[in-house]
Amino acid sequence: MFDKDLDTPVYGAGPIAQVLGLFDENGEPDARRAYYMLERGYLDADQIGKIWTSTRRRLLRNHLAHLAVTA
Repeated sequence: MFDKDLDTPVYGAGPIAQVLGLFDENGEPDARRAYYMLERGYLDADQIGKIWTSTRRRLLRNHLAHLAVTA
């Protein structure tokens, strides 16, 4: 994955769920779980009106930091 891919904006709970690998039993992105995490501040994201937005880098920051330490 290239750095510019990590900085691409992600808009909405569904696409954010997909970035995080949150899927329901049917294999669809679980927007409800992502929305829950967003509303409670568990994820690094901003809200523009009613739309949640972030970047892959911000959403995966903890995982990327872990990979950099163990690599």
